[in-house]
Amino acid sequence: MADEKPKDDVVVLRDWPETLYQELYQPQSKPFICFYSNEVNYFVSLNWAELSSKQMETVLWIQKKDTEMKGMIEKIKFHLLDHVPPIQAMVHTGSYHMLIAYCGDMRLWLFGDHHREFTSLGTVLCRFSISCLCYDSEAEMLLSGTLGAVVT
Repeated sequence: MADEKPKDDVVVLRDWPETLYQELYQPQSKPFICFYSNEVNYFVSLNWAELSSKQMETVLWIQKKDTEMKGMIEKIKFHLLDHVPPIQAMVHTGSYHMLIAYCGDMRLWLFGDHHREFTSLGTVLCRFSISCLCYDSEAEMLLSGTLGAVVT
């Protein structure tokens, strides 16, 4: 079609990945990192511990997509108000600006995203253990994977 715009973003998969950013952390903490994206790429860990400190904190890494700053990573730290158990699964809910995490404790933990400085919004009880989470933005539905099933 004549009026279709060419795509600017080309995804290339390759065998030799390139490390864009690397940072040391406390090996005992095994931080979970969640990726989400809109006009920029965000990587967040709600339970990050620096190598020089054992204190847990929330860390957000921002990768801008514009050509001037492409590939540059900015790091922002947030004070962690609530203790978060080790995260096993986490997903971002798009326009709701929330992160939903499962920590193996039969609860979903709700947090605001960077727009709300990762504040805790509460917990919701689960009736089953969760192995993965996915958010369908078109249906505005949280999907969770458990042993042998996908549950809404």
